[in-house]
Amino acid sequence: MTRLTVRTGLALALALACTPKQAETDKPSEPETPAETPGEPGEPLVPTETKAPPKVAKKNRDRDPAEERRKMAASHQQSQAARQALRTGQLQQALDLSREALRIHEQNVEAMLVMAEAFLKQGKHELTQTVTGSALAVDPKLLTAEETGRAHNLKGFAYLAADKQNLATQSFRRAAEADAKNATAWNNLGAQYLRIGNFKTAIECFAYATRLDSSFYKAHLNLGNARRAQGELLGAEKSYQLALQLRPDYPEAFFSLGVL
Repeated sequence: MTRLTVRTGLALALALACTPKQAETDKPSEPETPAETPGEPGEPLVPTETKAPPKVAKKNRDRDPAEERRKMAASHQQSQAARQALRTGQLQQALDLSREALRIHEQNVEAMLVMAEAFLKQGKHELTQTVTGSALAVDPKLLTAEETGRAHNLKGFAYLAADKQNLATQSFRRAAEADAKNATAWNNLGAQYLRIGNFKTAIECFAYATRLDSSFYKAHLNLGNARRAQGELLGAEKSYQLALQLRPDYPEAFFSLGVL
């Protein structure tokens, strides 16, 4: 087992050991940076009675690639079921299935991200930070750009929920940098720039998000708000109208159009 796998497993153990109640509404405090994981243990000792040379002991610790693929496939079956449970609002079932997936294979990033999102929905912001940190510590060969972006995005949401605005901005920026096609990350990054009054950069972020996903009605609304703040009233009206075309019952768009 590599040192990276040990570190990832230790951080995940904190989350796997927790059995939070369904959908808590309180917001626990969170550190300025993700929770530190415990120190790494030393390499496992070879029993003194064995006569095998060191290279044989190392070979025994190597993982069989075929077995690894089999375990990861079985783990993905569980994590896909966990994602479906998450989509239907069954948070505890999503957590249980994610834990089972990680027991089968501890580097299943999909399971970690489902778990992190479920914790976020439950208001467990520190656990969201811990699990996303574990996901980002997985072997880079197993991480896709989309998964990296999602992990940073979830970190950003957890920081927002804890009113850590600067850290949230950093996380959303990393999400956008990791996955340039992540419309949600660009929208979230734009919202942070809009909050601090950098309207020009906010407009660029929102506009890019709408180019990535033309049906992203929230990004159209935000683009309208940024344009209105910049004094681009005709452009703002166009954005609000587009948001309403995509979602005719969108109260925020009606309100913003009325303000305009």
